Amino acid sequence: MYQVLLGDVQVLMSGRSSEQAYHMPRKNRVIVLEDMNFIWDEWELEELAQCWKKGVNIYRLAERYERDPDEVLLALMHLAREDRIKQRDKGLRGVSV
Repeated sequence: MYQVLLGDVQVLMSGRSSEQAYHMPRKNRVIVLEDMNFIWDEWELEELAQCWKKGVNIYRLAERYERDPDEVLLALMHLAREDRIKQRDKGLRGVSV
């Protein structure tokens, strides 16, 4: 066992790889974020990317799409991984457009 510091959280690691952990006998596994909606229409993602580039605040984006801000964050992560948006100076707060 060893400890890893992730932000403000200490995690105890067993030293097993994720593949080994996946094949361990099932215990009390949890599906994370199961209450979130990961489905977006392509036109929504295009519009979201444009709003991001204009500096729209993530909370306003959440209101606009009637989504949890975390769902918007996940969509933004998707767009960034596809190189469709870039990091911006004001980050998630934007310029509150």
